[in-house]
Amino acid sequence: MRIVLTAMTCPEGDLGGNLRTHLTAVDEASDLGADLVVFPEFSLTGSVDPSTNAGQAIRLNDPAVGELAAATGKVAAVFGLAERDGDDFFVTQVVAYGGVIVAVQRKRYLGEGEDGYCTGVETATFQVAGRTCGLVVCAEAGVDWTWDACVQAGAEVILFCSAPGLYGRRTDRAGWRAGLSWWETCGLGDARWQARRLGVWVGMATQAGSTLDEDFPGLAALVSRSATLWLAPPTGDLAGCSSRSRQLDRLLLEIPPAWDSRLRPPGRGCASGRRPSRRWHRSRSRRRWRPGRPRAVRSPRAGQPVSTGCSGPAPPIVPDRRWPAG
Repeated sequence: MRIVLTAMTCPEGDLGGNLRTHLTAVDEASDLGADLVVFPEFSLTGSVDPSTNAGQAIRLNDPAVGELAAATGKVAAVFGLAERDGDDFFVTQVVAYGGVIVAVQRKRYLGEGEDGYCTGVETATFQVAGRTCGLVVCAEAGVDWTWDACVQAGAEVILFCSAPGLYGRRTDRAGWRAGLSWWETCGLGDARWQARRLGVWVGMATQAGSTLDEDFPGLAALVSRSATLWLAPPTGDLAGCSSRSRQLDRLLLEIPPAWDSRLRPPGRGCASGRRPSRRWHRSRSRRRWRPGRPRAVRSPRAGQPVSTGCSGPAPPIVPDRRWPAG
């Protein structure tokens, strides 16, 4: 399965502009031969507070949702919105494929400042390129039961879509780096912890940059079931871009088929998930093999080592579960 993970700026109140960004990303993903493109939480509407801006929430039959769903074709798209259903509001991730909506995941566990929303009760899964995918939305990553529900529903790949607002505005590079560092510890730490615990792949898509009233750290990453990382470069002001500009960064990777050696259960063989080189040696009367020297796994976009293999299980990964922080 070829997957595109995004880190993007999603201004609230700019439904048309956000829609154009989504359509461009879907077209580019299709040109690249991708099977799936994943957008962050609130990607279409921006991060809406229903207690003060209820008019910015949209229904699932909104024309913008229909237009984006119609554009999917051969590439599936996962996108987020503030959903209005009668008098109720939900934080929702929508899955569109083949021109129609195929799944809807309403957020089951709310975070700080989301008192105006209702919680969902169902766990949605969907099929893309022969793989079953589930969804975890932002603060849901901080509790085990949402991840467990996805796996119990048959998910092999879990898509972690988020919009973690940072405390205070970011005015310099040091501030942005502090926000990104927190999210790498908290959000990415949760993703790595759950990937190893459950033996699943985790794809992260995070809001990035500055909006009218919030700043977001931005991160696109793929975590293998053995917690190896592939990271996209940071987006937004941290990368030297001007504030409040529309930014979109993408990470295109391929999840190997289920029989691939990289999908061996965690704790067996090389902890990076890569097939270790075999160095044969004699031990009394029989041959045995052992993994070769550790090798760095490099990001295809940034070209920087992000994880190192070893000959045994990786050290335990303990996420910082403070939601949110800055």
